[in-house]
Amino acid sequence: MLLAVAGLSLEWRMAHDAPLMLYFAWLVNHEGLVLYRDVFEHQPLGAHLAYRLVAAVVGYSDLGFRIFDLAWLAAILAVDFALLAPFGRRVAWAGAVLFGLAYLLHGPNESLQRDYLMLLPLAMAVLLEAHRLPAREWLRAGLAGALIGVAATVKPQAGLMLLGFVFLHARPTPDTPDAGRPRLPVLMALGAGFCVAPLAILAELLRTQTLGPFLDVVRNYWPLFARLDIAHRTLDDAERPFYIWTSVRQLGGHGLWVAAAAVGYLTACLGARLGSHERRMAGLLGLLALLALAATAATGRFWRYHWFPFLHFTVLLGSLCLVELRPPVRLSTRMFPALMLLGAALLSFQPPPPLRAQLVGRPVPLPLGGRAEEIAAFLRPNLRPGDTVQSLDWTGGAVHGMLLARARTATPFVTDFYFYHHVSSPWIQELRARFLRELARAEPRYVIEVYARDKPWPRGRYATQRFPALENLLARDYQVVQRGPGFRVLERREVAGS
Repeated sequence: MLLAVAGLSLEWRMAHDAPLMLYFAWLVNHEGLVLYRDVFEHQPLGAHLAYRLVAAVVGYSDLGFRIFDLAWLAAILAVDFALLAPFGRRVAWAGAVLFGLAYLLHGPNESLQRDYLMLLPLAMAVLLEAHRLPAREWLRAGLAGALIGVAATVKPQAGLMLLGFVFLHARPTPDTPDAGRPRLPVLMALGAGFCVAPLAILAELLRTQTLGPFLDVVRNYWPLFARLDIAHRTLDDAERPFYIWTSVRQLGGHGLWVAAAAVGYLTACLGARLGSHERRMAGLLGLLALLALAATAATGRFWRYHWFPFLHFTVLLGSLCLVELRPPVRLSTRMFPALMLLGAALLSFQPPPPLRAQLVGRPVPLPLGGRAEEIAAFLRPNLRPGDTVQSLDWTGGAVHGMLLARARTATPFVTDFYFYHHVSSPWIQELRARFLRELARAEPRYVIEVYARDKPWPRGRYATQRFPALENLLARDYQVVQRGPGFRVLERREVAGS
């Protein structure tokens, strides 16, 4: 089944955040722009380096994107299989196959998200511990720390996963080869390894002279962004703790997997024929699942893909439901964990819309009704050398259309989401003023404005859907030359009249 879904997914189109991240990669790789200096962005550099790797390996096509996505998934599943192998082949196959299906059935909107990209280094860190490779504990700890550090450059909250390995190495068991040695050097190696990738990112920011602009975003925008809920509503300081608690209790809709994970852990620790090292690995998987939950809660971001690390380790822990039990074993004792895992899978797996269409013989629908393709179809024949385009959009298809048409952004602001929440903040007000200055200076030939109902406008007490100064500028200097479903293209008047 996993192979069938993976094969069908090759027909899916990239959607949501992926075109935006690839457009940033195109600006850097092909237009020579520098993130944080020439392009305003709030994501960490590690996430952008990952997408630059995607673009360098497979380009910017939908098929290339799907191939990279499946290759990354295959690598994650191979590592998952290997790290679960000490628990038995049934457990290893179940963990790899079930997580592969759980990921793919999230659909194309969640494909190759940053929280998914960081799963490979995290799983590799667990693999080193599962097989005690290399044998020297301090070296193994250093390598595991380095892998977690790589994940933290993509999403900083991944650094919390380091605590699981601190706990593992701080409490060795008698069968550990280095059990009698002091713990401090091992923990120092773990911490030193963790620092390698972040220090490399710091060196790159210093080399490109972008550390200042990046820290400005970290200090001033990240706290504002953290005060938006899943529906982009602004939250007061008093509202945020309740929102986080309510969201954490929902477990991302993965409650059945949590139940299966609890049964799997108890089965492995109480009824299975396992050594002390395997029990420690089961404990590490459980601790990493809890830390992934804590990391999600710490950011206050609860979109579906933010739950991937939690889901990953929960599914792996749930696969322990199939571990071999110590005899004698009653049939009911053997069947209950297996049925628990099967029930979690059957009740959790739901085919996404593209897959449902494929299963009934219909073509895969274009994201957003083909808005990006319509925008690209207009831009390709009309853009002249040197023309620039300004997007007034976020994930609504305008940036995707610019990527398809290879249209260069006019200003550093590829998206406009920043301008509409927490508008009373002096920093946001200055950001708005800066955008207006950049737009007036750049004089783009085209402005693409997405106003569809599906546009994720910020809402709440500190949000707005109006930008009067921008509206006045567009009304004075631009005219509509193309309309489509949920968007319009405006051309600069002096160009349109020439």
